[in-house]
Amino acid sequence: MFSDHLGQMPHFNPAALAGLAVDVKPRLTKEQHDVLESEFRKQAKPNTNTKKRFAEILGVSLDKVNVCSPESVRH
Repeated sequence: MFSDHLGQMPHFNPAALAGLAVDVKPRLTKEQHDVLESEFRKQAKPNTNTKKRFAEILGVSLDKVNVCSPESVRH
């Protein structure tokens, strides 16, 4: 297990992590995802200002909109 290996690392200090804040970013809700999916179907490659507007309206960060964007999906 990964945590077992951390204890074997001589330079690793688990106590150093205790005070760190963890920024956990929740996923888009189904409703937010559905709205973005609908908008991306209408306009497959919206510009940055449009994406910023989507983010503002949905109350999410721009990176969430970019992750949902079809152009961010690599095949």
